[in-house]
Amino acid sequence: MAYIKTTVMLPQNLLEKAYKLMPNSLKKEVIERALTEFVQNNQRKNLREIREEIRFDETYIAEYKRLRGSKYQDGEVENDIS
Repeated sequence: MAYIKTTVMLPQNLLEKAYKLMPNSLKKEVIERALTEFVQNNQRKNLREIREEIRFDETYIAEYKRLRGSKYQDGEVENDIS
């Protein structure tokens, strides 16, 4: 992994809250984790946006619903694979 050196101005209160969530961490570790989680969250959002475009085979859906139990038995949720 390549690194770049940068200087940023960060809100002190946010950094203090992050340190409480990650005790004994370096500032670099806190910022790296925040960036990693930001990217991961946005990638998940992109997947949610295309969810409607994904179609599953009906036999897969039926088996999935059967394995999940009564939550899906009356066909109340269509194509809800969450």
